[in-house]
Amino acid sequence: MTSSFAPGRSPGRFVPGLVGVALLWAGVGPARAGAGRDAVAVLIYHHFVSDQDAARKPGLLDDLTMSRSQFEAQLELLKQRSGHPITAMELYGYLKGQAPLPPRSFLVTIDDGYESIHRIAWPVLKERGVPAAIGLMVKATEDPERWRASHPGSTPHLTWGQIAEMLQPVKVGPTERTLISIESHTYDRHENLRGRERKLPPDRRTEFERGVLDDLKLARETIQKRTGLRESGAFLIWPHGGATKRLLEVARQAGHLGTFTILGDAVRPGSDPMAISRIHAGSGVRSIKDLERALDNAGWGR
Repeated sequence: MTSSFAPGRSPGRFVPGLVGVALLWAGVGPARAGAGRDAVAVLIYHHFVSDQDAARKPGLLDDLTMSRSQFEAQLELLKQRSGHPITAMELYGYLKGQAPLPPRSFLVTIDDGYESIHRIAWPVLKERGVPAAIGLMVKATEDPERWRASHPGSTPHLTWGQIAEMLQPVKVGPTERTLISIESHTYDRHENLRGRERKLPPDRRTEFERGVLDDLKLARETIQKRTGLRESGAFLIWPHGGATKRLLEVARQAGHLGTFTILGDAVRPGSDPMAISRIHAGSGVRSIKDLERALDNAGWGR
């Protein structure tokens, strides 16, 4: 999913594709029947600001930017609803029928790889022992000077040093575990790939897909090399939240085990790992009740 402050833009920009997301937040539409307690809520976040900055400049909060206290309140809500935090790989094993998950499982995903993840979200996740999958815009971290040159005014992104720190095991209860996984949000294709491919004439789509494949391979290879972890980059978080069937196959060819979309539904047993639905949660201008309605509307935990 894209951010409202896409590369080179500042926070607060409106994203037309989020109209549907706003409706899901509001609980518009019939509640989805389904697996209930067996459904998994995959939540989308993007950017975070400190409570002090949010109080000083309320305009910093938008539909994709939230304060630390808002993030903490959402995790507390999930805890109160008996939510069980899981990793992306645990979700994959569940969807492949390899291992069960506890009732009311949820996964935190954070798109774009902004520096605020390390500064604000990571201390909260670490304190609560909640895993998260971070979708990295790889070029912004790998080659920040060129990224800033081509995206002047871009919001700061994570460094590999910050990522290495977050990949260290932390004590969760009586054991130690790694909470963070680093996934791909493409290397340098942070655009609406689905929309762009659909506009192309059929005779140009193969070339377009070849370019996307090269980008996805480079992103995975860079993530694996920099983290030293073979499982890093196993998943792709689509920019702007979606892909065509042909692009899903491209992601498979690039070696991804699964990809994340938007859609706004909970994930159920038998769902396709190559098109994992997510629920928008990281809004700084909506209430905790809105998130409750979104979860209920998606059929999670009932």
